[in-house]
Amino acid sequence: MLTRRALLVGALAGAATLAGRHYWRNSAEYQLPPLPASSFLSRVDQENLAALIPVFLNGVLSSNETTRHQEIATVIERIEASAQLLYPRTRDELRELFDSLNHAATRIILTSQAASITTLSIDERDAILKQWRDSFLALLNTAYIGIHNLVMASFYGDSQHWHHLSYDGPPMVRDYGASS
Repeated sequence: MLTRRALLVGALAGAATLAGRHYWRNSAEYQLPPLPASSFLSRVDQENLAALIPVFLNGVLSSNETTRHQEIATVIERIEASAQLLYPRTRDELRELFDSLNHAATRIILTSQAASITTLSIDERDAILKQWRDSFLALLNTAYIGIHNLVMASFYGDSQHWHHLSYDGPPMVRDYGASS
């Protein structure tokens, strides 16, 4: 049930988000050099994802540090490729989310943290994601679901990780040869 207090908090959060976006869009810090047309994720986006991926895949990534870094890099590469296939509106919304996480003013609104996601402990990153997942604000729920689905699809889309799900793969169709 939506209480008056929750409605007021939501309205204030929305107003603060809009004000923060306006400030961020008009700040000199936003004037980044254009990225190549084939590139969706900036270096900062990749660093933020590298910090969030272990939270989503807790306990599944390799304990070997080199292998773990390679698994995270592969997930980021697949997210980059997936982003190119998204509908333009969805891709724009994802871009706005990443841009919001990259700018201090909007990051404070989204995460309640001034520090970059990459400097937070794994427990703090986990708390942020749980806050998004359980928030009464649809915007935060959507942010959580979007990043969660991209990470999970990018990791478990690779057949070498299916064993974590106890999945042997699709059933094999027996070839009976040509019928006479």
